[in-house]
Amino acid sequence: MSTSRHRPGCFSDIAERIDALRMARGDVPAVGFFEQVRELVLIASASRGGSSVFTEFLRQSRSMTHFRGETNAFLFLRGLGHPDTGMGSDVLEPRHAKEGDTQGLSGDFSMDVGVPCALETQADVYRFSTELTVRLHLQWPDVNVAVEDVEWAVARALEVLASERGWRLGEALDVQAFHAIFIGHLRQRWPEINPYYYDLSRSLIARYCPDAPAAAGPPGPRILEEPPFVTIAPWRRADSQMLAELPLVVKTPSNVYRFDFFRALFPNARLRVMHLTRNAAASINGLYDGWRYEKGFYSHRVPTLSISGYSDVQPGWGTGWWNYDLPPGWADLCDRRLEEVCAVQWRSAHEATLAYLEREQEVGRGAMRVRFEDLISESTAASTVRDVVSWLGVAPDAPLRDSTPCELPPVMATDKPRHRRWFEKADMLEPVLFSPEIREMMRALGYPLQPEAWT
Repeated sequence: MSTSRHRPGCFSDIAERIDALRMARGDVPAVGFFEQVRELVLIASASRGGSSVFTEFLRQSRSMTHFRGETNAFLFLRGLGHPDTGMGSDVLEPRHAKEGDTQGLSGDFSMDVGVPCALETQADVYRFSTELTVRLHLQWPDVNVAVEDVEWAVARALEVLASERGWRLGEALDVQAFHAIFIGHLRQRWPEINPYYYDLSRSLIARYCPDAPAAAGPPGPRILEEPPFVTIAPWRRADSQMLAELPLVVKTPSNVYRFDFFRALFPNARLRVMHLTRNAAASINGLYDGWRYEKGFYSHRVPTLSISGYSDVQPGWGTGWWNYDLPPGWADLCDRRLEEVCAVQWRSAHEATLAYLEREQEVGRGAMRVRFEDLISESTAASTVRDVVSWLGVAPDAPLRDSTPCELPPVMATDKPRHRRWFEKADMLEPVLFSPEIREMMRALGYPLQPEAWT
């Protein structure tokens, strides 16, 4: 399926396995995917800046197209991630749009971009089983799950949903319940698949996967998709008309280091940037908790780390696994305190975004700044969503009219959101929060400098 010439990458064996699976299942990618997209919206944010919740809210709408998860897994799969690119970080340049396995990447993107749908026929179930198998290869690259076993587990899970909840073809699928039941059955043949690495509720795991062991550390020796893993829904792939008429919304924090790459990758698209911000206290606190979270958010295997507050707390994996995005200059942080690392990750993401927007002079034309705090406040959420919909230029269909991000359950979170959760670590965080670099960035993003104003 993929014939472009590229340097073999860390995951070339997984790419070959996925290509062979798709070919055997008659899963043919669209031709000229990159050229068909006319409107590309990049949600630019720092990790733990609220982009997962915001994107999950937008993903309910059929007025725009989306990826099922983040783009990193597909980029890494096709040799466009660290260390394959030689960039030493998550940075991608325009030249990379012609390097790596871009033909394979086009196929991956074309088969992942779309909108949610229902399983209407057995043909839909067959296709969903293929997509689940591909996703399992991305999530568990060193566990070669057989598609026949996935089909069997899908059939059993749908039977349970039909029996317990009266579900039938054509109805919306309860994605969380389905995945818990599906993984419970799949574990009978592939016990390596651990539901605790997924964004699933503990109650569902306890009910349908009672034998699953507690998760701690990276899920395997190689990582393509950063845990906690996404639970994918049945999906209608975007056709050429949708790609031409609807905006493609892309959310991955690491993409703040890839603006020019995406502009080159989608040569016919108007690229617009939605700059999603969140105050430094909340974001850095979230990053700190995520680094210390036993089930994620592992992203890169790197040489020895000696990060105080992480490497010494998690010696089993904290000396060799980086979490979240990999900014330029990360190697200088390997012996720093964890709160300092998190502060640099927050600041670097917004520095890269502001630098791009200033260089392109797109603020006010091709860019919009949105505060996450306004999206989750009951007093401002509805009006903020209206502003976002107006800027996107899409029809405000029912999901966008009738709900707000503050009504969604937590997504990719280490704990339930709490007002000013960062106060619990105020003494530790204050030195970085009051550093000149962080205060200057807070000022540039329009946040007050008084701690009592940070939520």
